[in-house]
Amino acid sequence: MFFLSINKKLFFILLVLLVIIVFICESMITHGHPVTSWKEYNYSFFEIQKLKESARNGDNDAAYKLGMYYYLIKKNDEVSMKWLRIAADSNHIEAIKELIRYESLFDTKESKQSVNEYIQKLKKIAIANMKDENFYIADLKID
Repeated sequence: MFFLSINKKLFFILLVLLVIIVFICESMITHGHPVTSWKEYNYSFFEIQKLKESARNGDNDAAYKLGMYYYLIKKNDEVSMKWLRIAADSNHIEAIKELIRYESLFDTKESKQSVNEYIQKLKKIAIANMKDENFYIADLKID
């Protein structure tokens, strides 16, 4: 009987530890991104104003940073996606990847179509950036 009560106590302790570990792991993830990534986007009010001004003047990297700020820090998906789309329209690769990740969370016809469009955009960018010295006809094994 004593052994059985020890096993119950041990089981209870292990169960509590497991719940704590799961809780900690879940709290370390925000929208599928590790918490450590939010720190680089934790801008001050004045930095945000400068980024907005730069983004409005065509700086796609500033638009991307704003998108990530609103996504990770402010948790405002609508504003975040607005800025990420602006960056993606200027062929910002990381913004396109984030949009693909975000749209992949949803199982709708529109989101699937968006993911497809962003993937096609990435392919076009990759082909446009392909360098001749990295492309060998011999690798294609064409006779």
